[in-house]
Amino acid sequence: MSMARMDKWIPDVSPDDRTSDVAARTLRLRLAAVRHYLPLAAERPEEDIEYVHELRFATRRTTAALRLYAGLLPGRRTARMERRLKQIRRAAGDARDYDVLAQGLCAGRSDPEAQRYLNEVRSLRREAQKAIRAGFNGLLGGRLELAAVARPTPA
Repeated sequence: MSMARMDKWIPDVSPDDRTSDVAARTLRLRLAAVRHYLPLAAERPEEDIEYVHELRFATRRTTAALRLYAGLLPGRRTARMERRLKQIRRAAGDARDYDVLAQGLCAGRSDPEAQRYLNEVRSLRREAQKAIRAGFNGLLGGRLELAAVARPTPA
């Protein structure tokens, strides 16, 4: 099942909404995107290289929301979540760079020199995949932590 790309805007927010309600809604949406794309990027990257790309967006947007609402969130849990998101974002960034590089090489030449370089890029991509899987495995046990961070204190 494919999920539509997550919007950068949070729907149905009005000036009359409480900040804590907007924060909770924002964090739920941002974390849902991470939860959606992380297993896809970790377990099925060959299916669609866009999973990794969308995961990078989701982690960046979630981190931005955590920082925006930091005053409403539990400090230690939020800091721990930011560190995990940063690790995942970096891993996804490396993997994305190799995906794009491999795509460019595949579309280009087929001479032995290009094939040797392509094989090296693919090897580096496989290594980058290990870091994405590690991030996924690290968050599997953190579902409760994700939920706790997504429930800001009322403002």
